Amino acid sequence: MQGLFTIDRLMAKSLTKQICDGYRAAIADGRLAGGEHFPTCREICDEFGVSMIVSAAVVKQLGREGLIRSRPHSGSFVVPRKSTAWRGTVLFVNAGGTVSAYASVLAATLRESMTAAGFLLASIDMPSRFIEETDISRLSAALAARPSLVVLLHARPEVLAAVARAGVDYVVADDGAKPYNGKMPGSCRGVVVTDYRSAIADFAAHCKAAGVRSVMEVGFEKGYASAVAALRRSGIGVSTLRVKETVEFRHYGHVQRVGLAAVEKLLAKGKGALPDLVYFTDDYLASGALISFARHGIRFPDDVRFVSLATKGFEPVWWQEVTRIEWNWFAQGEAFARRIVDLLESRTTCSNVAITPEYVTGDTFPVRVLPRKRRAK
Repeated sequence: MQGLFTIDRLMAKSLTKQICDGYRAAIADGRLAGGEHFPTCREICDEFGVSMIVSAAVVKQLGREGLIRSRPHSGSFVVPRKSTAWRGTVLFVNAGGTVSAYASVLAATLRESMTAAGFLLASIDMPSRFIEETDISRLSAALAARPSLVVLLHARPEVLAAVARAGVDYVVADDGAKPYNGKMPGSCRGVVVTDYRSAIADFAAHCKAAGVRSVMEVGFEKGYASAVAALRRSGIGVSTLRVKETVEFRHYGHVQRVGLAAVEKLLAKGKGALPDLVYFTDDYLASGALISFARHGIRFPDDVRFVSLATKGFEPVWWQEVTRIEWNWFAQGEAFARRIVDLLESRTTCSNVAITPEYVTGDTFPVRVLPRKRRAK
């Protein structure tokens, strides 16, 4: 029974969730058969090098979900699938990397909704395509178990191709990219696209009304949550700083340090080199940048205006209210989960829809602010 799966201590997901997800997948694809003895808490500790607190939480959670059952003086056993109340299995595939509040919240809301509706949710996290090449072996094994539905977070071509080859139904939640020119392969039952256009348009209009003449956009891949085109259409000059993802980005702290370093490099040229506004397309990069700004005594909006992509209730945290393009992933995740349940129960189809963030003004770039006077270098 050893070697069913591994855990990653650099991953943002907790050890308990990683181990639970691994055992769920093993039960779903038959690597742990019904009636088979389930590892004891001590065996889980020895296998993964975790504490008894973690292993006990794993056994408790899987028992609560009806996947294992304890027998007096005998330990725990995998519940045979035919005797469970599960109506089917949903496979959630996070194909966009692990550093994502969206992925965590979406997986949690999906699991809660799927379990309530009688469907077992198994999940797979895949590293960002910018970090390492895609290994679809684990995905292929899970697809071989013929899940009722696959939910793909991000439409990576190699992942889409694997799902299409398996011939299973799937839906996609994507960040706005349109692979295959908008035509999904295989049995795609719907696409949920994140659409930034409305929030970006409000942001650009705010910049123009406030007399902003220069903006620096800092982020990862080109195009993701980008305001470059909208700002340039408004006659505003834009420079960009692209940060390359690395394997260390599985740890939030490293992303923050990269954001800090980017601003340190900018400020090394002096305050006069600052643009009118900086915009971060990632909230963890923005969190690191804020530390650097504070270190150098930069004030918002006096010295520079500051805008960040953000997740409602999460980062970036600052003593001023940050102006942000804000996602409410809890509300979006619940809405998406309801669509998936409706699709599984055949009450409706998961038609192609768009979900949108909101542009929220705060103290770092308030609504009424006069054009900033340029400082002498």
